[in-house]
Amino acid sequence: MKHLAIIFLMLLSTEIQAQEEEIKINENIYNTAGIQVQPEFPGGMGEFYKYIGQNYKTPNVKGLKGKIFLTFIIEKDGSLNDIKVIRDIGHGTGEEAVRVLKICPAWKPGEVDGEKVRVQYSLPISIQN
Repeated sequence: MKHLAIIFLMLLSTEIQAQEEEIKINENIYNTAGIQVQPEFPGGMGEFYKYIGQNYKTPNVKGLKGKIFLTFIIEKDGSLNDIKVIRDIGHGTGEEAVRVLKICPAWKPGEVDGEKVRVQYSLPISIQN
């Protein structure tokens, strides 16, 4: 009887390990070059930049201009996660970009082989005040 219990536990352990490996595989983060169906903002990138323009509050600093660079992950459900400012131009410009992305509508997620996947996305935002 002890041998059957040990064999059962070994099989159960193997099954759990296989499930954990499958989860790890499904949680990979792809870049936009490595996927078949690109993530998409509702209405396309033109609408996304329109959304940014309507919601981003540019600091009132005379002559402020430059580019802010951000990265974020588009999750399988289309939500944005892990938003990071790579470079900003000061005066709270990066923080404001993060705020706008946090309230962003869900995207259509990327896909690989018909499965929704997590995709890392890079975004430049140009500021001209």
